[in-house]
Amino acid sequence: TGMHSGANLMGWTAPEADIFAAEARRCGVPQELITVESRSANTGENIRFSCELLEAEAEPIRTLIVVQKPFMTRRAYATFRKQWPTQPAPDIATSCEALSFDEYAKVVAMERSDIISIMVGDLQRMTVYAAPPTEYQVPQHVPPFVEHAGNLLIQLGY
Repeated sequence: TGMHSGANLMGWTAPEADIFAAEARRCGVPQELITVESRSANTGENIRFSCELLEAEAEPIRTLIVVQKPFMTRRAYATFRKQWPTQPAPDIATSCEALSFDEYAKVVAMERSDIISIMVGDLQRMTVYAAPPTEYQVPQHVPPFVEHAGNLLIQLGY
């Protein structure tokens, strides 16, 4: 199933990497096909540490599928493009479960306001993390109407 990040935003008592690996095993994925990266504290670290683990145990990686929250696939792609340490970087596809906002809120059992705050933060990072001095990810176009909506949500306290 590939890598699972060690970051934890859900208040779990174990790293999300361990929780997702347990879920993969529960769904029938053999243990020998699961690699857990549990040192990372953010997306960039997860990409760099995952690269180290994958290169240590496999042939050169040519293609990867990054599975992420529905609202974070673009930022995951942009971060991957910047943070993958070896060149040439593999081809990347991003994937997420196609859920409406309400469906997602039920699945993750989070308050709508918390999800909106996380989404607004990810939207801000699309711009901030692509600019100096951080440059954690490659630039991504954010349509003006999306930027405007994000600014309105910030004004509302999100």
